[in-house]
Amino acid sequence: MTATGSDEALAKFKEGAKPDILILDVIMPGMDGLELLTLLRKDKTLPPETTVVVLTNQGETSDIEKAKNLGVQGYIVKATAIPSEVVEEVMKIFKNNKKS
Repeated sequence: MTATGSDEALAKFKEGAKPDILILDVIMPGMDGLELLTLLRKDKTLPPETTVVVLTNQGETSDIEKAKNLGVQGYIVKATAIPSEVVEEVMKIFKNNKKS
């Protein structure tokens, strides 16, 4: 499942989408990724077994702390990784989350 913005993603979750991994950016069309995650958690539309990873260029401590408080399993700053490293890191986070 892919979505081009938070509104589309929210609609897909309300329709019953149950992804294994949810990758969000802090900056997205519509509401930002952390606002979307807050809403998904509040409405209990995000399956609890879904691994959540933030992939963003926003590396501010406040964003990272907010994401951690929302229970994300990973936070990757795009500018510090090439695409293959991002895929590798997301898969590592996913596997570690499934072990817990």
